[in-house]
Amino acid sequence: MEGNMSGPVRHETKFYACYSQYWMIGTLDSDDEVPEPEDVSAERRVDVTHKGRAAKVETHAQHGDVNLVFEFHEQEPAWAPGEWQEVVENSMRLANEVFLLNMDEESGTIPVPGEPVELAWWRVRLHVRLERDAAGVHPVGHDEVRETHVVQLWPAAKSDSEILVQATEKVGDVWEELGIVALESIGFDEPSESLVLHLGDSVPEFTGEGLQVSADGRGVRVLTSGWGEKDLRGVGVSFNRSFPPEASGWEKEAEVTLTGPGQVLRMLPNSDSEWAAELPLPEDESEPWHVVVYARGRNPEREEGEYHVTVWPEGR
Repeated sequence: MEGNMSGPVRHETKFYACYSQYWMIGTLDSDDEVPEPEDVSAERRVDVTHKGRAAKVETHAQHGDVNLVFEFHEQEPAWAPGEWQEVVENSMRLANEVFLLNMDEESGTIPVPGEPVELAWWRVRLHVRLERDAAGVHPVGHDEVRETHVVQLWPAAKSDSEILVQATEKVGDVWEELGIVALESIGFDEPSESLVLHLGDSVPEFTGEGLQVSADGRGVRVLTSGWGEKDLRGVGVSFNRSFPPEASGWEKEAEVTLTGPGQVLRMLPNSDSEWAAELPLPEDESEPWHVVVYARGRNPEREEGEYHVTVWPEGR
């Protein structure tokens, strides 16, 4: 790295993680295009490709913004233990910038200090911090995590990956602790008028207005109104046991009991939709099923509307 830095050069940004990952790629001004990341097979938080130009970074969030803090140093910074969920190191090759890329082909750039003219090896130290709200703010199964990655980089010869702080939590730990059976996304139509949840293959009939449980008890219709121009997204989660339906940060749209055939709750973003998300229910349990529907985002501060559906065996 040419030039001298009086201290670490720091850049902060948010970047959207897709499918629990994003990529960091070393690019040169002379590149005609960004090098395509190669597949990596090892299960490490920071996994670098064979040629060293790209590193896949695993995230706790399956989809969502990650707070990224890049610190470029002239030499290895002193190790400062803190309240980190995980700290790992690896080596990769960088030059003019760190190119950020996700699987939706969204991108960003972080400039590398100095005026490098060719790729060189850098050491990458990744610190991971996870922060959660207190219990009772979100519906059970809604794992809203504020994830921060502090990435320290300095010029250094290539060396093996190293774990400085072993992860205290793995993706899937929360599922086992809560007894989560399955999680499925709800693909809302534009515009959406209702959310229909039902048991059995056929969509039950609804004759009344507003929130309604079908006459046969197999389904419930929730009106999806009051969102204006906001996009809607949603998720359904099934459990093998019950939980208190507390969620101070959300509105409870419905709490009902459904009975019907099968071990699947079908979730339709409109009663006339041709496609429904299918949420598996616990195989060793039977009806009736307790269903709670939550929503948030009608306040102007939030950019999207969200629905969260929970279902578990009645009486468990």
